[in-house]
Amino acid sequence: MKRAIRKPDPWLPAITGTALIAIVIEIILLQEGVTQVYPHLFYIPIILAGYRFQRSGILIGCGLAAVYLLLHIIIFPDTIALAEAFLRFLVMAGVGIISGTFSWKLTESKQIYQTLFDDALNPVLIADEDGTYLEANKAALDFLNRSRDEVIGKSVWDFVPPECLGQEREAQNPFTSQRTRETPFLVDGEVKTLLLNVVPVRAGGKTTLYGIGLDITGQKKAEKIQKRLASIVESSGDAITSLDLNARVITWNRGAEEILGWKAREIIGRQYSLVIPLEDQPIFIDYFNEMIATKTPQVREVNRQHRSGRKLRMSATISPILDQNGTIIAISGILRDITREKEMEERLRKNEAILRIAGKTVQFGGYSVSLADSRITWSDEVAHIHDEEPGYSPTIDEGISYYAPKWQERIRDVFSACAKDGIPYDEEMEIITGRETRKWVRTTGEAIRDESGEIIGVQGACQDITEQKVADDRLQRTFFYTRGLIEASLDPLVTISPDGLITDVNKATETVTGISREDLIGSDFATYFTDPKKAQEGYREAFRSGFVRDYALTIKNISGETRDVLYNASIYCDQSETVQGVFAAARDITREKEMMQKIQENLYEKETLLREIHHRVKNNMQVVSSLLHLQALTIGDERFMGAFQDSENRIASMALVHEHLYQSGNLARINAAEYVRKLSLEIAHSYSSSGKITMTHRLDDLTLDIDTATYCGLIVNELLSNAMKHAFKGRGEGRIGISLEKDEEGSIILTFEDDGIGMPETIDLQTGSTLGVELIRTFVRQIKGSYSCSPRPGGGTRWQIWFRNRGDTGPVGLRSLTEDDTNPLPPSSA
Repeated sequence: MKRAIRKPDPWLPAITGTALIAIVIEIILLQEGVTQVYPHLFYIPIILAGYRFQRSGILIGCGLAAVYLLLHIIIFPDTIALAEAFLRFLVMAGVGIISGTFSWKLTESKQIYQTLFDDALNPVLIADEDGTYLEANKAALDFLNRSRDEVIGKSVWDFVPPECLGQEREAQNPFTSQRTRETPFLVDGEVKTLLLNVVPVRAGGKTTLYGIGLDITGQKKAEKIQKRLASIVESSGDAITSLDLNARVITWNRGAEEILGWKAREIIGRQYSLVIPLEDQPIFIDYFNEMIATKTPQVREVNRQHRSGRKLRMSATISPILDQNGTIIAISGILRDITREKEMEERLRKNEAILRIAGKTVQFGGYSVSLADSRITWSDEVAHIHDEEPGYSPTIDEGISYYAPKWQERIRDVFSACAKDGIPYDEEMEIITGRETRKWVRTTGEAIRDESGEIIGVQGACQDITEQKVADDRLQRTFFYTRGLIEASLDPLVTISPDGLITDVNKATETVTGISREDLIGSDFATYFTDPKKAQEGYREAFRSGFVRDYALTIKNISGETRDVLYNASIYCDQSETVQGVFAAARDITREKEMMQKIQENLYEKETLLREIHHRVKNNMQVVSSLLHLQALTIGDERFMGAFQDSENRIASMALVHEHLYQSGNLARINAAEYVRKLSLEIAHSYSSSGKITMTHRLDDLTLDIDTATYCGLIVNELLSNAMKHAFKGRGEGRIGISLEKDEEGSIILTFEDDGIGMPETIDLQTGSTLGVELIRTFVRQIKGSYSCSPRPGGGTRWQIWFRNRGDTGPVGLRSLTEDDTNPLPPSSA
């Protein structure tokens, strides 16, 4: 083993040389008797030995002081000189002790400093004022990942990141002044950061900069990550919150503000229950306590409440926040508003249910075909259409075999084109189900492609349209049947658009106009009439009102011939109730008009003849009445004269009917009010006492047929004649009232009353004990009416007769009357 060669110590020759020189000079000078100068030469080796050897150097210094004293004793033993030499000995020994002790303490301090410098956990860098590194401890070298030789003597700019080189050098120099700041260093291509405190020390006219740093690279990264996370949390659309163990809000991001309506400043520090519906708070307490106990994250759906009171459905991810010791210190939650998703899920669920119901209702289902295994997947409804069990999955060939033989080649062709070339299909074909039932189906298909665009299958739908096909066939038959009826109609039939253009016609329209169907369609409807403006107004009225009835027009044939027609038209609509046009039917009334003209002429002749008959009957009755009057004048007996006068009045009442019919425009009915008024006045005038009798009338404007009018006149004649003869005996004056009106039930009420002496008690109205009463009863029966006779309040008699015109229907009967009912006379003052 090779022995290590020790490096010579330069201090030993210096100490030895200066000591020998001091001894030699002392010997020489003592021999010459000089004792004042040479002792100072011993201080040099003494101080050097104390500095170099520290505690051991004290012995060397004391030894040299002893040599000085010994030489003095030997060479120059003068008492006074020896005393001075002893004092110098003490001083020399003291200098040796002091220099050795100080050197030892200084070395000890240096060792402590070096130990602290080398073993310091924080990087320590020393640089001169020019920015050159003078020293670096182990922590600094580890931080820079460099050896001491790679750092010492290098400029601080050698470790500055490139992005900082373009900035002001003074501002970026980490050793410019005494300050604490974050300083970036480029280490192996990575930027690391020291929190560097720089202390300048000036000595010997130079400034040395001492920098003590704290590696905060990890902290800066953590801060950067924390800022990034905070930015993510703050900008997140989800509500991110944290709670302490008492469920008070600690943090509240912007997403929580937007979703729940509470600002962070309003809710932080308050109970989280503010955003929980009252009915859900027990649930929250349960899982909150469970989280604290188990420290296990949870994912659940929860109900929350917006500040406005609106309920929200949310998906919550809840996690515990633990400290370094694993103790739970808070709970964080991420809540996503899924209210709309839940509503959409519910809507989708309902739609799926509706779709299932609709599929069953309209017999509609889906299928898919996998080309890899040549198998078809049928929905339950498609299986039902084919009369197979749910879940049945046939092969492609088996699926094709369900089609009727005449359709199998077609379905195979369209399916192959879809599977090979992606050509979709939509076909209506006949199938034979598993129960040998024939059905019509509508089947559609389209290609399924993978991500590369290759066709891997076919999917589509299948619908049972058997009923629709039957309905279509029935509709088609109905169409041809209806069209046949339209074409067979002898009346012209036309459809007109809202613009007044003809959209369709039948054969009769071609015949009556002399124009072909092709030329009529698209032409103006109004141009084929003698009065186009009236024709336009007719179909416009149909569009406005929905219909027109018996609208008279005259069609002009292409040859100039005209035909009178009555048009009946109504609108027709599509399925959405939108008006599409007008359907018009014209009835040719040319012959009817000609016949009506002849009938009118014949009717005029008959009316003229009938008037002449009424006139002759009236004249004949007046002749009879005059003969009776002349005959009565020849009879002196007043009883017979009264009978003749009654007969005259009865004949006059019947003659008056024929007179009114002769003068009336209506030969079947007469004006009842005029007839009753004139008849009553003429009868009253025939009696000598009529001038003292006041007569009032209340007569509605009514018309009566000839038979009813005749009997009504006879009734008035009997009542008025009896009243004139008997009611006012012994008085000479009185009042008579006659009214004729129609009640709400359609009955005509004739009321006759007087304020005379009243009906004698001996007269029986039921048996007709007098001729007048019997005649009244007979006439009332003839008009199928009813009557009543009662005392009039205040004196007199009231007759009321109820009847209807011949041909009118409904019951006719008595009704209870009050004093004011149908009362032609005011109450008697007597």
